[in-house]
Amino acid sequence: MLRDKIKTKNYFIGIKNDGIDWLENLREMRSIVTPNKLNVYYIDLDVTNTELFKACYSLGDSINSIFEYFKEGLHYYSLSYTENDGIFTIIDHLSLAVLFENRKEEFIDDVKVLFDKYVQYSEQDESVQDGYIETLALYLLEDRVENFRSRLEYLNMIGND
Repeated sequence: MLRDKIKTKNYFIGIKNDGIDWLENLREMRSIVTPNKLNVYYIDLDVTNTELFKACYSLGDSINSIFEYFKEGLHYYSLSYTENDGIFTIIDHLSLAVLFENRKEEFIDDVKVLFDKYVQYSEQDESVQDGYIETLALYLLEDRVENFRSRLEYLNMIGND
């Protein structure tokens, strides 16, 4: 069952096949990646897994295959996350983690690494602080739900006025 109603099945099959091929190439390249290029390598692995996640979801693939791409992408995102990353990508990853919460034991260590880095960077720079990120992470890490005030929520309230 194709979930996307705009693009064709062949489009997503092409994206998936290209992504799988590129992922294999990236894995083969690991031995030649120098330490100073490792972060870029991790970013490429995250982006490729995220694209495969989206393509497989759009194609209606099994939840297990979709989950594997999510889990691997989250792992590499947690390794590559820096203070220069925007808040939207971390929100995307943590939001998807909440959707897969019934399997969180398989990726919770990566969420912990990611959130620890986020906390460290947000203490140094208030512009990266966002209550929604903290809410998602605390829900995943501690099963705790708190009310939040995020920049996104504030912008949405302004938009309504």
